[in-house]
Amino acid sequence: MLNDQRIRQTLGLFAVISLAVTFYASAIPLELRPASLIEVWERFQRTPWLSLGLEKRADWVANGLVLVPFGFFFTGAWQWPESSFRRKQLVLIGFAVLQIVIVSAIEAMQVWFPPRVRSINDMTAGFVGGMLGVLLWNLIGKQIIETARDFRLLERGFPRIASIAKIAAITLVLYGLIPFDVMLTPSEWAAKYAIGRFNWIPMADVQGLGEFAKKCLLGSWAFALGVVLAKQSPGRVARRKILLWCLLIEFVSLPIYGRETSVTGLLFSGIWGILGVQFSELTFIVCSRLNRAGVWLTAAAAWSVTAFIGFVHRFHHIVTDYNLIMDRMKAIWAVPFARAQRSTEFQAIENISLKLATFLLLGFFLSGWLARLRLADRARLVVIAIWTLLLAFAIEVSQVFLPPLIADITDIILYGVGTLLGVMLYRLLLPRNAPSTTNKNAGSS
Repeated sequence: MLNDQRIRQTLGLFAVISLAVTFYASAIPLELRPASLIEVWERFQRTPWLSLGLEKRADWVANGLVLVPFGFFFTGAWQWPESSFRRKQLVLIGFAVLQIVIVSAIEAMQVWFPPRVRSINDMTAGFVGGMLGVLLWNLIGKQIIETARDFRLLERGFPRIASIAKIAAITLVLYGLIPFDVMLTPSEWAAKYAIGRFNWIPMADVQGLGEFAKKCLLGSWAFALGVVLAKQSPGRVARRKILLWCLLIEFVSLPIYGRETSVTGLLFSGIWGILGVQFSELTFIVCSRLNRAGVWLTAAAAWSVTAFIGFVHRFHHIVTDYNLIMDRMKAIWAVPFARAQRSTEFQAIENISLKLATFLLLGFFLSGWLARLRLADRARLVVIAIWTLLLAFAIEVSQVFLPPLIADITDIILYGVGTLLGVMLYRLLLPRNAPSTTNKNAGSS
């Protein structure tokens, strides 16, 4: 059981990390322009207020959301486990002053990094985002910590899997609200319709086999939730619940300008969810017999091939010119996450999430395989690291020869983080040392 001091230290560490990430994200692509402090102050005083249209609303909201975690963790570190009303007031006032300093420092810092756009809009959004983090902690912070404590007491296996499945479903609902650029007028709804972000005809927005496979993969989350719901409720009730979840996840995207609302997405997730309910018993039978290392190794190998094809199949032609190949090879070592600035915040989040999720599954499968072999923890991590690096470099080096794909060190970092998350998820949900087939045979003889 985590004690209160350890929880406060963890919350404080997360606050520092989230703030460091915010400053880094505000400075990339790290193209430094020397300037004196006097020049910085003069240009900071001329920070403009920009008139932002509907297309830019998502960027403005993102500048606020990025500081929500800092406000949440900072407040938690000072108020956990109990806090008097007076202490809450002092924390709120202190954080408000600190937040003004932080958003001002970020905008002033960007004088040294001219590719970044400075505005009072960003400062206002950052301040509001941080204060929203304070509010969120006071509303649900304590409940989140208590839920995490209760989770640690659950038995590994189905109890923890069911809990994670429900958390994942709630996360998907919240994810459907990103980038939070809510449409407020009929003309804004008409604008979303005009650019084709309402797709009411099933499969009309699926272009080619690659898009079909992507839609199918994105909807597969509902299978796991369907299995969990079928275990806890009668079949008819479970089917109704899973369809409601699928509908809710798609429904929340309706008023979000930056999100595509698609009946196709609802169709795929609904089918997966019904299949999960229908074949829940079979799924449990199959899972109970997945104790052979070869099964997990096959899953890891198959998923590695799938990931490789998925990340390299969208090329137009193959580069053969030596000088161009060398230039594209050097581009791998660009500033991490700098290319994310070339797209919208939502596109960057979606891209990062996809890569993390892909390698999370790989880390999960590799952990299941190695848990059934007689290897020490360190040896397991070495094998997983080597496998991940080989696959990561195979993908990125291949992309050097395949325009318009771009090889990037950022992707290699994301692949590694995703695999690590998969390892952690396996250890969180399942026993770390599954009984091996060899041990079973020895015991029976």
